[in-house]
Amino acid sequence: MTDTATGPGDPAPRPAASPPPALHPAAGHADPAREQHVAAVWSVVGFALAILPPFSLLGLAASVVGIALSRRAGRTSRLAVAGVILAVVVLAAGVAVLVAVTSTGFALFGTTVGSTVWVCAELGPGEHVVDGLRYTCR
Repeated sequence: MTDTATGPGDPAPRPAASPPPALHPAAGHADPAREQHVAAVWSVVGFALAILPPFSLLGLAASVVGIALSRRAGRTSRLAVAGVILAVVVLAAGVAVLVAVTSTGFALFGTTVGSTVWVCAELGPGEHVVDGLRYTCR
């Protein structure tokens, strides 16, 4: 025998719990305006970092992310494309400068590190004048 009536000591039945609201939209149902905004932010950050030589590699990566997010939102970000191009140009210029500087030696006070090491290795410690340049070797 089942008693469905609630008595004075029985707790009231609870309604079935509803699931918590979703924090993120389901896959494939994202807000297009939000996606475009996020893509625009990545594009701006990528372009800004691409201009700065020490951060141009990060700018390249951020611009590529901006392009990918823009395409996912159904658009093309010209700023992100410009960031990629600018980052590649700045990186290439940086590599060219690095190669030029290292192939000719680092200029320090009118001489190069390579020639200083050579002169000191050949002539030993002391002060030496070679081709009008003064070398102090220790």
